[in-house]
Amino acid sequence: MYVELNVSELIGKTMASVEQIGSDELRFTTTDGESYRLYHSQDCCEGVDIESIAGDLSDLVGSPILLAEESTSD
Repeated sequence: MYVELNVSELIGKTMASVEQIGSDELRFTTTDGESYRLYHSQDCCEGVDIESIAGDLSDLVGSPILLAEESTSD
């Protein structure tokens, strides 16, 4: 079971691993053993995929997260 949280919950946490699962999910595991999932639950007529990632996910491992924010545009 997953609980929906704001991405800012990651601030101050140190990642043990960050991995892309398929084309539509990122999974974050902290050094404290907590696991977070970045995922969009799709409606019947839409498709949402991770198109590109700027940088290397492994750069997030081993140091505390200093900034995590959500932004949207129409």
